[in-house]
Amino acid sequence: MRLLIALPLALTLVAGCGDKDTSDDSSADDSGTEVDPCPGDVDADNDGSCDAVDCDPTDAYTYPGANEIPYDGKDNDCAGDGDLTDVDGDGHDGERAGGDDCNDGNPTVYPGATEICYDGIDQDCGGNEDTNDCDGDGFDGRGENAQDCDDNDPEIYPGQVEIWYNGVDNDCSGYNDSDYDADGDGDDHEDYEEGTDCDDTDPLTAGGNPERWDGEDRNCDGVVDNLDIGDGVSAWFGDRGNQDGFLGTGLALLDDYDGDGMRSVAAGGWGSTDSTFDGVVYVVDPADEGASFINAATFTLTGGEGTYFGMTVANAGDLDGDGYDELLAGGPLVNNSGGVRLYMGSLIAAGGSTGAGSGVTLMTGNNYVGFDSAGVGDVDGDGVDDLAVGTGWWATPHVVVYSGADALDGGTLSPVSALSQIDGPNGTGGQTVGRLDYDGDGLKDILVGAATDASGNIALVPGPDASSGELVSTGDLDRIRGSTGQRLGLTNGWMDDIDGNGYPEILVRAYGADGAATLGGEVMVIDSSLLLDGDQTASNVASFVVQGTVSNGHLKTPERTGDHDGDGVEDLLVMAVGDRELVNVAVLDGDTGTRATAWVHFSDEVIAGGTVLSDESDVEIRSENDDDLMGFTSAVGDVDGNGKADVVFGTPNASATAGGAWVLLSFLDE
Repeated sequence: MRLLIALPLALTLVAGCGDKDTSDDSSADDSGTEVDPCPGDVDADNDGSCDAVDCDPTDAYTYPGANEIPYDGKDNDCAGDGDLTDVDGDGHDGERAGGDDCNDGNPTVYPGATEICYDGIDQDCGGNEDTNDCDGDGFDGRGENAQDCDDNDPEIYPGQVEIWYNGVDNDCSGYNDSDYDADGDGDDHEDYEEGTDCDDTDPLTAGGNPERWDGEDRNCDGVVDNLDIGDGVSAWFGDRGNQDGFLGTGLALLDDYDGDGMRSVAAGGWGSTDSTFDGVVYVVDPADEGASFINAATFTLTGGEGTYFGMTVANAGDLDGDGYDELLAGGPLVNNSGGVRLYMGSLIAAGGSTGAGSGVTLMTGNNYVGFDSAGVGDVDGDGVDDLAVGTGWWATPHVVVYSGADALDGGTLSPVSALSQIDGPNGTGGQTVGRLDYDGDGLKDILVGAATDASGNIALVPGPDASSGELVSTGDLDRIRGSTGQRLGLTNGWMDDIDGNGYPEILVRAYGADGAATLGGEVMVIDSSLLLDGDQTASNVASFVVQGTVSNGHLKTPERTGDHDGDGVEDLLVMAVGDRELVNVAVLDGDTGTRATAWVHFSDEVIAGGTVLSDESDVEIRSENDDDLMGFTSAVGDVDGNGKADVVFGTPNASATAGGAWVLLSFLDE
């Protein structure tokens, strides 16, 4: 059986040889006679190709038409092209033939071929089956050191110059979902899709951002410096649960007690402890995040029962020269008939909480002093700043000026030991303001409001009179007089010689003037050099007038102005507070629907003179809520040390009459 099976297989193999007859070179014609395929010649290697045409008659695998055998050193098909050394036809000889093609069976693999990343094949015969830097830009696209966000493009890698708005993240920064957020603030440029960013080069500018007082339109609403007090750096609120009441009625900008670069703020609230009206004063640091006063306070003074402590708060200056500002704080029922205490800056810097009685000195007077207090500068020329306490608008004008040196000695001071006592003959008083030298004699002078229940006037108290040891009547002093119903002197202020003539400018508030709206009020700027010749009517000598545009706004200014834009000249801040400013203290809260607003008129406008409307301003600052009385108190000064004057606003009627205070920083021209 094996033989029978093997025989057909052998026959099949012989038949399969085709034209490669290995037995002999003969063939048969039709008659059966064998015919020699190479007559006159031979086929020595029996490859079916006569030696005459066989390029290698000794090799049965070499003849015309034979299949090429790569890398055997022979021209197997006798085509005259030599050995087959580039099997895949990619133009590169295989390595077995001494060439540089690392895979001669794949036409896509050869030196210089485009590398296909991450496929496990070394397309360019570089020696690595794969590379983590596919595009050869020097940054891996995968692996432990992967940084390249597009490893197929050598123009995309970390550190590359970003070409914005081309749809490509060239520098692999990765912070933009699209390529239309050049400043990385999360808001696309307003020209693209859903973007609302009107300045895509500045991350502080984007649609819906809070405004910033810097001369730029930060929220992309089309209006520059259209601010809310909520855009400020810090805010503190009273807490009705803590029985806070009317915090911000007293307000002062103090020193940087902890060296963090931010000046502290003192806020007084006479209504604290509800029905007993003990009052409280908190000192807070704007560097800390806004919070309730009680949680944010670095220093706290608590008043005695029923004293209305915190009704007045003022910066007394650094009386003892230790580098810390002292604090004045008081109330109309402190010591029964009113008083103001001096608290040393070192006590405040130490922090903590203490009672109102910890003041080094109690300064008293008549008719409920403690509605008003002021650091008035050195009126007697002894080198120590002096102090004033008064009744403010509560009663007939009554101001007592005390020696700062005496106050440092401690104890209780009464009018009999004062530098002077300034009283008005009739009507109600107003704010006392000092630290200005309006007559140029080198001593600090004082402004005292008088007759503020009618036309009103501002008495000019020269330093020699303020330190005379005498009883001084406002009726005997030179005055700035108001017109019928203006109520001059309720609050007063001054600017530091903005026109360069050597004399400060006095800020006169006409509380009861109509201005550009009913009871909108007016603010007048008067060069004090015009007051050296005696009484003057305010409207006759005012060089610049701002008319209030808010009905019942009663336009006013802070006690001191400041240089908000850093040009070296002070600017004018005016505020429309509302109609609840001068009511009985027991019912300060109320609802009149007035949203307090402040505006800034820059120095060049004020110096140019004329009459303007309050809202004709490049800067507008609005309160958070109706009737919060933003600007009832305010303090202007450089809070953060950047050389620009900032503003602190009191809002004593905010948070359901618990009160509040806000700090708004100026970044103009930065």
